[in-house]
Amino acid sequence: MRKILSKIAGAAAIALVLQAMASAEPMWEKKEGSPDMPFNFAASPEKAAMLEGSSEEERSRVLNGKIAADGAWPWQVALMRVDVERDLLSQFCGGSMIQNDWVLTAAHCVVEQRQDGYYIIDPAKTRIMVGTNRISNEGDFVEVQQIIVNENYDPNGFDNDIALIKLARVPNANFKTITIPTGEYADILEKPNTETIVTGWGRTEAGTPSRELREGRIEIIDRNICNAALLAGPMKAAAGYFQQAADALALSGNDANTLWDEMLDRVPVPLTENMICSGTPEGPRGACDGDSGGPLVIGVGEGKYIQAGIVSWGLASTDGVGCNRDAKFSAYTRTGNYADWVLTKLGYK
Repeated sequence: MRKILSKIAGAAAIALVLQAMASAEPMWEKKEGSPDMPFNFAASPEKAAMLEGSSEEERSRVLNGKIAADGAWPWQVALMRVDVERDLLSQFCGGSMIQNDWVLTAAHCVVEQRQDGYYIIDPAKTRIMVGTNRISNEGDFVEVQQIIVNENYDPNGFDNDIALIKLARVPNANFKTITIPTGEYADILEKPNTETIVTGWGRTEAGTPSRELREGRIEIIDRNICNAALLAGPMKAAAGYFQQAADALALSGNDANTLWDEMLDRVPVPLTENMICSGTPEGPRGACDGDSGGPLVIGVGEGKYIQAGIVSWGLASTDGVGCNRDAKFSAYTRTGNYADWVLTKLGYK
């Protein structure tokens, strides 16, 4: 999952599509302070060391999640990077089967950074693992035919973090597809305190990845509450400097308050209307690095589920290992806002 601390373009009818070969020119400029991408991390010596040095005890939980039962969450897939030099596949993100040959994931999962900017990843260097809950040779590893990134996504930020992957063939494995809600249905589903379930193979609290698919039960949190929590620290720091400036300029109390309110109105909120906030009051439980792109689902009765969100971003640990152990929530792309976009790209509209 992308870290908020590490850290639009095109006509609506045009997708950012990559067929058989990678783009020769960067799709986006890389700005100072922008985050690293999971695809790059998958090929790093650090990831290799994690896989070689992790113990079963270290893999005992993913942010207080538990190992998913065999066959559970059968729409879950893993995005794997092909490493020819080391003769291995390295998991870097998750995704979900929404059609027999289409995968839904996060846009930042299918973007890599280079020195001159951001590129859509090369499909030839990617496989989709389907049909198993364990990172192993048990599943079917399917080649990628096409990658479509939402036109309004910018890897220097977090909004519109959604993408589609067209598989080269239907997987030869047991799997099921999952649907996403319309915007209207999402409004009904996404009430505060509604239970959601997030799944993935992301880092544990020890900073190591999990080979077993894990699940965490968390709750929808009002987006305004999450934004207020994220902005509390910066606002407190800014208030001190603002007061010094107001005193130096001999502003009246009323004028200072008016200017302060106007400034706050211009502050961009971390979680936009395209995002869901979900977590637990006691924290931490939820998504972490490696879970990116995976599904956030809500039960709709009779053992059925609908995908309300896509794992997008959260707070980084202060020590740089894994995710913030005190974080009580993470951000997920709100799929209901993109139902029409998905249907259009799949050729249904």
